[in-house]
This record gives sequence, structure tokens and C-alpha cells, in this order.
Amino acid sequence: MSATPFLPLVTYAPPGVWVAVSWCLGIVFGARAYYGISWLPTSTVPGPGPWQWLLVAVAAGTVLWASRLTARRPLLSLGLLIGASYVATHAIGATNLGFLQYAAVDIAMGSVVATAARGTRAAAVAMALCVHPLYALLRQLLGLPTRHAHTLTSSWSDWQTPVLLAVVAWLVGDSVRRTRAA
Repeated sequence: MSATPFLPLVTYAPPGVWVAVSWCLGIVFGARAYYGISWLPTSTVPGPGPWQWLLVAVAAGTVLWASRLTARRPLLSLGLLIGASYVATHAIGATNLGFLQYAAVDIAMGSVVATAARGTRAAAVAMALCVHPLYALLRQLLGLPTRHAHTLTSSWSDWQTPVLLAVVAWLVGDSVRRTRAA
């Protein structure tokens, strides 16, 4: 049996790589409903137009840039990730963020909690915890639909899962930080 790891890149990949991969998979999964892929549900509403796909491309570029900034400028990176996630979500016509897109935000937040100073950690946690309920409130205040007619979920009923995921990411990041300090 070999002593070298099976996939060394997976073992030693920095958090920025995981952020980019998770976010891109999330947007692909969110957009797949418009292409009629077999064995997956499809959307009954018309797909995004060219300008919406341009917004998705800009958001993807922003996420790739933000993933490179994760170690050097963590709060800027986290803010860019959150902004790009909501721009892409709005562009593809969804009412709430996909799980993998928010997992990318939580990976970045967990990395910040594990490595940054106390004030930066608090700002990162506040950003990750507050943005999803505020997005649901903003959609309602702007008169945008909080749910589509063909779905059971809404931006109000779905924010609990991402917030719980953010709390778990904070706990993991805090545990890593405490373990490194000991």
C-alpha cells in the first residue's frame, strides 16, 4: 500500500479552491432546470435571456476573483461572494440561493473564523448570518415574488437552512482556530 495520499490535491487544496468549485457547481445545478436534462426536474417558466446569462458570467468571474482573495482580504472576498451569489440567483430567476452557492460563502466564512482576528471573525459571521433573511425581506419590500407558483418553498421558508449551515461553519472554524492555538 502506498504511503502517499490518493488525491494529494484534494488534501492540500486551499479554501479558495473549494469556494470556487462549490459556487460553480451550485450555479450549474441552479441553471440546469432550463436545459431539460434527463431524470432532473425542469422549470416551467421561460429561461434566462442573454443579458441574464451575462450577469451570471460576471458573477462567476467575481467569484473566481473572490476565491483568490480568500486568504489575503477575507472580508472583501466574503462580500464579493455574497454579492455575486445574489446577482446570479436573481439573474436565473430563482427566489433563493442554492445550497452549494451558500456553502461556498460558508467555506469562506469558516476559513475567516479559523484564521482571522476577533473583529474580522465577528464581521464575517454577521455577514453570513444576516444576509439571507435580509435578502428575503428586501425581495418582499421591492415587490419581487418570494416564491414561484410551481414550488413549495419561498425565500422566507428557505433561509433557516443556510443560516444553520453558517452556524455549523462558524463552529467548525472556531474549533480549528482553538485547536491551532492550543
